[in-house]
Amino acid sequence: MQDPVLGESIYKLHEKTGLRIKPNDELYIRVSSFDDVAFNFFSSQTSASALSFGTEASISLVSYSVDDSGNIDFPILGKIFVNNLTIDEVTDKLKGLLSEYFNQPAVLVKIVNKKVSVLGEVRQPGSFSYTKDRINVLEALSMAGDITVHGNREDVYVIRTVDDSIVKAKIDLTKDEMLFNKNYYLQTNDIVYVQARPSLKWNVVAVPVTLVLSTITTFLLIFNYLNY
Repeated sequence: MQDPVLGESIYKLHEKTGLRIKPNDELYIRVSSFDDVAFNFFSSQTSASALSFGTEASISLVSYSVDDSGNIDFPILGKIFVNNLTIDEVTDKLKGLLSEYFNQPAVLVKIVNKKVSVLGEVRQPGSFSYTKDRINVLEALSMAGDITVHGNREDVYVIRTVDDSIVKAKIDLTKDEMLFNKNYYLQTNDIVYVQARPSLKWNVVAVPVTLVLSTITTFLLIFNYLNY
């Protein structure tokens, strides 16, 4: 951010919106109840020994996958539609459905496969998992080791899948107004792409420094020889 700061700059961020569940999300759901039978049943599904979220394979063992139709297949209840619901909405929905079977059920719901991909002119491109409710573009870039000297900070893109469409939005990191950009905060499975600066790459990379120095040295030797 290169806009001048006089004393102190204060910015009003976008109101925090609930994360919406989408197909292919993995939901970790923990249910407890005053009913011992119910408690024992659900606790066995998510025992502490199974909660090793080191890999996607281990996550799938303790989570419920949202299918292409937006449903999860939950014990006792069967198919439950959760597409485009927030975590709070899914929690309330499960509580209501389970209250018909158990005594005052308590439900905890988490999305456990939250990740973003950072590509282009960054030091360590790749996919990165996170546990916070949301992260912003700057945090995602920090995970990838920041933008390289060849990256164009004015030409950063957020690529997002929305229903059956691909949305591509540009963010200029040199302007403070990027803090108000609706894509400043990322969503699960977003892609951040940093465009290269062709002029800088040509000056630094395409023309090797050793070749330039060699040419200058040769020219000086010829010039001195002719003058001698």
